[in-house]
Amino acid sequence: MPLYQTYASLYDRTGQSRFSLRMVRYAFDLWAQFAPYRIQRVLDLACGTGSAAIALARRGYEVTALDLSEAMLAIAREKAQRWQAPVTWLQGDLRGFQAGGPFDAVTCFYDALNYMLVPEDLELSFKQVRAHLRYDGLFLFDMITDHAVAQTWGDTTDTSFDPDLTRIWKCSYDPVTEVGKLHALFFEREGDGRYRRVEEVHHHRGYPPDLVETILERAGMEVVAAYRCLTETEPEPHTYRVAYLARPTLGGPPLGGSIA
Repeated sequence: MPLYQTYASLYDRTGQSRFSLRMVRYAFDLWAQFAPYRIQRVLDLACGTGSAAIALARRGYEVTALDLSEAMLAIAREKAQRWQAPVTWLQGDLRGFQAGGPFDAVTCFYDALNYMLVPEDLELSFKQVRAHLRYDGLFLFDMITDHAVAQTWGDTTDTSFDPDLTRIWKCSYDPVTEVGKLHALFFEREGDGRYRRVEEVHHHRGYPPDLVETILERAGMEVVAAYRCLTETEPEPHTYRVAYLARPTLGGPPLGGSIA
């Protein structure tokens, strides 16, 4: 079963959208410092249920949002209609998509790029971003580090018990593949008092900042800033999540094919 097929209906209810909304405010701060132009057109990748894209659209940005999960996009479209937020919604894979452009800025929040389990897939995703950015556009994204996946995802269980929704997250880590596995299990009480079981398995690979920067360079981009996420301080060896602001390498040739 595709990821977020069953979990989509619980995503906002479990508070998962709050982080992306914090990242929108963070984006405003970083754009004000680093954008050499007024950002108008934004591409939001791995948009999920659309909270960040809708927030951007309601601030007057021209927003295109893309996600792999049709179930998540269905919720996003309904929310956008309710909030009267004009967003262009697209379904697609981060490793290969066509979204028009060029865009002034591209965003990808809440460690969505950690779903790229091998560096080659991460590089493909970065190249897609490069192909959709204007020559001096900005790419803001966050990723959890290799240390975070190894430690936080290593044989731990986190539970939350509520009469209406119980959550059990069991994590494990494979040091050979450097991939963490999250077994997410929910029990949702329905109107008739019975419980609906929702179960999905997600995999993440953590990337050290120096490897992320190397892969960005191979994709034709350079790091403008790298911070402990939601701050403006440099990452430390044990930092959990890093926010990166990147741009196309100045003077470099455009990558990718036609994006019309």
